[in-house]
Amino acid sequence: MSKVSRRGFLAALTGSALAAALARIAPSQGAAPHAESLEALGNLGRTIEAHSRDPYWGAIPLDRPYLTAVEDLYVARYSAAAIPQVDATTWRLRVDGLVEMPLSLDLEQIKAFPALRETRVLECVNNPVGGTLIGALNWGGARLSALIELVRPLNNATHVLIEAADGYSTSLPRAAIEAPGAMLAHALNDSPLDAPHGFPLRLHIPGLYGYKLPRWITRLTFIDFEYLGFWESHGWSNTGEMHTQSIILTPTAGATVPIGATIAIQGIAVTGAGHITGVEVQIDGGDWMPTLLLDAGWTQWRFPWIFTAPGSYQVAARARDDRGGIQAQTVDFGAFPRGNDAIHSIMVLAESPRRPADAAINRGTL
Repeated sequence: MSKVSRRGFLAALTGSALAAALARIAPSQGAAPHAESLEALGNLGRTIEAHSRDPYWGAIPLDRPYLTAVEDLYVARYSAAAIPQVDATTWRLRVDGLVEMPLSLDLEQIKAFPALRETRVLECVNNPVGGTLIGALNWGGARLSALIELVRPLNNATHVLIEAADGYSTSLPRAAIEAPGAMLAHALNDSPLDAPHGFPLRLHIPGLYGYKLPRWITRLTFIDFEYLGFWESHGWSNTGEMHTQSIILTPTAGATVPIGATIAIQGIAVTGAGHITGVEVQIDGGDWMPTLLLDAGWTQWRFPWIFTAPGSYQVAARARDDRGGIQAQTVDFGAFPRGNDAIHSIMVLAESPRRPADAAINRGTL
């Protein structure tokens, strides 16, 4: 995460609709894309392409999980220092502090612990509304709980201080470290972890922002107090729980869409502890309409829509979670100090499809 002002990425939803949609297609909501849901997309009388394209995200499939390539996953650092080049032959993870049996383990010993492999999300706390500092990948590693059983923390240990080879540090409550999903990750998308993303080892716990999940970790120390790491000492939250939010991936903000064709409004949704239970789309301040969902590490959602009249349209998306939370904030006040959960909204322009002669006129050839 690069250093930014506390009010960085201040933005407001802008624009008003010049024309209202005259037709609405609202598919039934579901927790997964069952056959009938996918069939509904293909039985609208028009064709929705198998993929939608976005300048950053690329081709996004409608009917299967969309995962991030390792080379496309954001890389953030708390300082301008170079990415540490760790020698795996001498590297050790030390686990000590308020424990009965301190340990120092090499990478092969850690890989011998019971394994975890899951599709999970990683997001920067400073990701702006609709931003790209987020990705879903296949994470592989060792169950941290198995290691903790060996060191046997003392009863008065309440937190764990986490230190990394680049000098970074943070802390987490002991309960977070002992959670079943806590992972000592050493693989991404079934390949060994690379240097930018934390080789040889990084921490991953579902539902936490990236600054609570250090790379290049070297030491876990059980302590009896709440430690403030680098970002936390600068005012950022010491809990680091991800907010419930939805991001529109296609169409792209400012895109021109054809009138009378069924387009795929689609995106992703994430939350902290818990699960996404619904995502809704709104066109020009109208009713919120449920989308089709696909659980794929993050929740992918999609919504077929036909723009029937020319003009500018505002498209917004909001997410719900299983704890009763729902996105409600319509103004982006910046990520500081707990991350951002403002509703993502874009503007698109609906126009009649151009005929070949129209394009020729615009080029000055007729």
